[in-house]
Amino acid sequence: MLIAGIQVLHDSSQNVIDEKSYMNHIYQYKDYIKSTKCSLLGCLGHPNINEVKAADLPNVLPESCIMTKPLGTHKIQYLMCIKSTTEDDELSGAVLKEGMYEPDCVGITADIAREYPEATFIDIGANIGTHSLAALQNGNKVVSVEPIASNLAFISKSAYLNGKQANLRFLQNAVSNVTTTVYGYLPGVQDTSQGKKTNGGGTSFFTKDRIPSGPNVGMQTVKSVQLEQILDYLDPGVAFIKIDSEGKDCMIIRDYIWKPNKEISLKMFCSFHLYSIYVKGGESVKGFLPNSNI
Repeated sequence: MLIAGIQVLHDSSQNVIDEKSYMNHIYQYKDYIKSTKCSLLGCLGHPNINEVKAADLPNVLPESCIMTKPLGTHKIQYLMCIKSTTEDDELSGAVLKEGMYEPDCVGITADIAREYPEATFIDIGANIGTHSLAALQNGNKVVSVEPIASNLAFISKSAYLNGKQANLRFLQNAVSNVTTTVYGYLPGVQDTSQGKKTNGGGTSFFTKDRIPSGPNVGMQTVKSVQLEQILDYLDPGVAFIKIDSEGKDCMIIRDYIWKPNKEISLKMFCSFHLYSIYVKGGESVKGFLPNSNI
């Protein structure tokens, strides 16, 4: 089914969203983003943290909005808007064809969120929101940290369709072990003739002196901030953190946990994602999930 140019997919036995209700969502979403426009004083609480509101994000037109497969122990599902598979066959293609990208890892996020309902989920390297939306669906407060504004716009649309936008915040930053200006680098369109997948989330960020040579699609500049700055800015009390930052995950957390008196406990890896738990005051955390090795 095509609605306003967006294909909304669902199981024929499950009425996920019909045309009338979707169009109502579109009109209500326009009103919602008007009410969230970021004021100069309201969003600039830190010189390097770039918190943005839904109205500050670019308008994106998802190729599809899809009900995910059941995820985690409690089999949660949610609507997720995805990019064109021509642009992003890696993640969006997996959601389209299989109902989720890396479903085991997203299921872990959902299960942690259920065990820590009071915790804020900080999703570093959020992409288009597979993990952010899983935590939102469980009712947690969520902060999506992502340098690419259009990716945040996809998360915003998905959250709104699920009725979860009130618990969502956006930080448009790269995250590293230094605070500086970095430049996004996305190589030209990949050769898919040999079965290689396009990866719309494959943008890496470099300081100006380290940008690779060759064609670069859609280069942009953003501020890179440190994990400590994010936690100081948000002051979340209790948070769990997922880090997926194009191979820089350990570098992001390493300097922070080596400093004395830091309130963070490293617990586990899942695929390429690094998870940690943060408790203000440094209280002991025995494990993410009861009756498991996590």
